[in-house]
Amino acid sequence: MSITFPTTLVIGGAMDLMLGIQLLRDSGHMPGLAKTFAVVILTNGICSLSLIFSGLSLILFPVAALILALMFLRKPEVLEFV
Repeated sequence: MSITFPTTLVIGGAMDLMLGIQLLRDSGHMPGLAKTFAVVILTNGICSLSLIFSGLSLILFPVAALILALMFLRKPEVLEFV
C-alpha cells in the first residue's frame, strides 16, 4: 500500500465533511431527501478521515450516490416563479 491511497482517503473525507456540514447548516428549507444525503455524506467523510472505518465508506459512497440520483429523479418540491 503506497502513501497515495491514505492521502486520497483523507482529502476526500475532508471534502465530504465540509460538504455535509455546509448542507446541514442550510437544511432549514431543504427537502427531507437532501437532509438524508447530507447526513450520509457527513458520515462518509468521518469514516474516510478515520482510516480505520474507511471500509465502511466503500458502502456509504454508493448509498449517497443513490440518494443523490433519487433527488434528481423526483419532481422538484420548490415553487418556481418566472
